[in-house]
Amino acid sequence: MTEKPPILFIPGWGATGQAWDGVRNELPGSCTHVLGWIEALRDESAIAAALSSRSEPWLLVGWSLGALLALRAALKLPALLRGLVLVSGTARMCADQGYPGADPRALRAMRARLSRDPERVLSDFAGACLAPDGDEALRAHYLDQARRFSAAELTQGLDALARLNLRAQAATLAVPTLLIHGKRDAIIPVESARALAEQAPGASLEILEHRGHALPFTAPLDLARLIRNFTA
Repeated sequence: MTEKPPILFIPGWGATGQAWDGVRNELPGSCTHVLGWIEALRDESAIAAALSSRSEPWLLVGWSLGALLALRAALKLPALLRGLVLVSGTARMCADQGYPGADPRALRAMRARLSRDPERVLSDFAGACLAPDGDEALRAHYLDQARRFSAAELTQGLDALARLNLRAQAATLAVPTLLIHGKRDAIIPVESARALAEQAPGASLEILEHRGHALPFTAPLDLARLIRNFTA
């Protein structure tokens, strides 16, 4: 890539656009925008509308659920993209037929508990999401964002994570793609990223050795550096 493309960021489940502030602050020369995961989920055309707002092709960056939504968009809208960055991403959240992923039973249990005790669900998720390197300040920052969503919205996000399966389509991806994953991710195992990198033509994978799932919170400098290198 030569000239810096505009960048559209999509956050992960329970996070607002603020999740990307640390990364965006390290990319001062780039035109950056954020689209919420709930907006992208409710209206599949929302990403297309955002990408169509400028004449030049974009770099699309998604984290976790946002990465799944970004991958889905990239498969359908390759002409609108210069590149795709999937942070803590996968082609399918749940483990299935030898495909590495999260335990679907745990996801179902999380969904069931959400209606009864949303605060406990969010607190437990924040702990796992931010492990092993998140501190109390980052935990509070994530929870402040997560509490802005209703239980219905959070449930909608979990349902999408359980439902979306882009494994077959990943082999047809026609966009330059960078995957960034924490080796100690407790939400989406790094093996999921390796599997996707093998499926997607020309995709490259960067593994952050001592990082977990919440890379926009815990490793914004690393993400910004890798994005800069990818777009150079």
